[in-house]
Amino acid sequence: MGLPCLAETDGQGRVNRRLIVIHPLWRADPTLLSRLGVASPGVRTLPIDTFDLERRPLRALEMAGERPPAPAFTADAAAG
Repeated sequence: MGLPCLAETDGQGRVNRRLIVIHPLWRADPTLLSRLGVASPGVRTLPIDTFDLERRPLRALEMAGERPPAPAFTADAAAG
């Protein structure tokens, strides 16, 4: 999808963690990254939103691994 990302590497150039930059209003549920096709096997891939990244960059990087994912969303046809 051409989404920007930040890759954290170790001293030998291996990617330890990838942070995918997303819109702040996107729901970052557990299946988001797989639906976007950006999750990589063997590399921890986390969403990080532009609001936090622009205003608090270092804190946003720290919080990316700590923030629990949003609960999964299921649409209820009867509610609409």
